[in-house]
Amino acid sequence: MSITCVVGHAPKHTVEPCSDASGAHDLNTSKQKSCLKPQRQYSRSEIYHIAFLLRQKLVYDLVHPIIQHAQLYEDTGATSKAYTVIRVNSPRTCMIAPQIKSTAVTRTPVRAVKFSITSKDQGYAAYPGVGSWTWFTAGIVRAGCQAIHYEREVLRNVTTSGGFVTQHVSWSAVSENHEEAAWVRSLQCGDAVVVNGHAEHLGWVNTTISVQVTVSQALIVR
Repeated sequence: MSITCVVGHAPKHTVEPCSDASGAHDLNTSKQKSCLKPQRQYSRSEIYHIAFLLRQKLVYDLVHPIIQHAQLYEDTGATSKAYTVIRVNSPRTCMIAPQIKSTAVTRTPVRAVKFSITSKDQGYAAYPGVGSWTWFTAGIVRAGCQAIHYEREVLRNVTTSGGFVTQHVSWSAVSENHEEAAWVRSLQCGDAVVVNGHAEHLGWVNTTISVQVTVSQALIVR
């Protein structure tokens, strides 16, 4: 079943609720979906082999669009299971993903970034209808630099859910959302993605138990 969920002034997402073994609710808020997405993760050697087979019958200019359309990317990621409590006006770093590395001959190999965050707010609010004042942002840390660049909101907690909720958000380099696409395309080799948690206003508490970041990179480029 698919429903539309609006949390505060956050953007609308398509939501598919389910629950995991721990009892936490699971919300799939990915905007980019494709029936051509692989059912399993392909290894680097498999992706190269598929490109080799395509090249036997097709001109090279057709191989890249096919690989791109099928989303045959190499995924790398990291997960933090730290129990983190974030209170008013005290943003905290929830995790920093490893630096991006690629064998593709391009400075910008990243095609998508996926976030999976399990979190909750304090469970109550005087005015729950105004949305959640606990949220997460993602930024980029350049190689050799400690400053965070291009920080933007990923998601907000489900307001007063009472329990932990897992939300999935996917940003694509070809998204119709120009800011989202520009953020993904700005990632370069040597960059690291950082996720920060926030809470605003007295009484609001942002608690997280899991943050996962997956970076999808193109191996076959023009």
